[in-house]
Amino acid sequence: MPESPQSPKPFGGFTSGVVRMLTVPEAFVTELLPILQDPREIKLVIYALWAVQQMEGEVRFLSLKDLETDSQLAALLNVSREELPNTLKIVLDLAVEHKALLEISPRGGKDSYYLINTTRGQAAASAFIQGKWSPLDASLQSAPLHLAQPEVFKLYEENIGLLTPLLAEQLKSALDEYPAEWLAEAIREAVKNNVRRWAYIQRILENWHERGRNGKN
Repeated sequence: MPESPQSPKPFGGFTSGVVRMLTVPEAFVTELLPILQDPREIKLVIYALWAVQQMEGEVRFLSLKDLETDSQLAALLNVSREELPNTLKIVLDLAVEHKALLEISPRGGKDSYYLINTTRGQAAASAFIQGKWSPLDASLQSAPLHLAQPEVFKLYEENIGLLTPLLAEQLKSALDEYPAEWLAEAIREAVKNNVRRWAYIQRILENWHERGRNGKN
């Protein structure tokens, strides 16, 4: 007899121990969320964002096999473990259709893998298509993705949030207008002031341009 999903416990607040923050790209709220109609898809995308942020390494991906046996994800989607694979097929297809996730499937493999659709995820998908990287080959899993301006991109993702294609273009435009040193320092200033938004970083750069940075233009 299939296992019945348990009712979730009442939420007790963000109060226990050290509160670790989940970084959600601004475009998730402003661009993606308005087109997501299925609550299960919204839950899955947020779960995927959380899951990859627990990982290390340059290439971070989710395996379908792992997702299908994830009891935490089953509880999140309010289904039993037996029902999870069928539910996942529907929800993952929606997330791929809406371009929240990118799907890659190695030839001869029975598994599928999912990347968050950020600049880094797109670079990994492109490297996979070109045969430069595969989730099946541990020796290739950490292969460089050759992202444009990798240091600034990495600094942004590690301290502000995941890069979407729109944010990547804004970063590239900023690098055309300001020195890379300015952009890196503006990111650090935003972190120091605990205002982790691109708009705030952009205002810092504009102020430095107008008034000078440390007394120098």
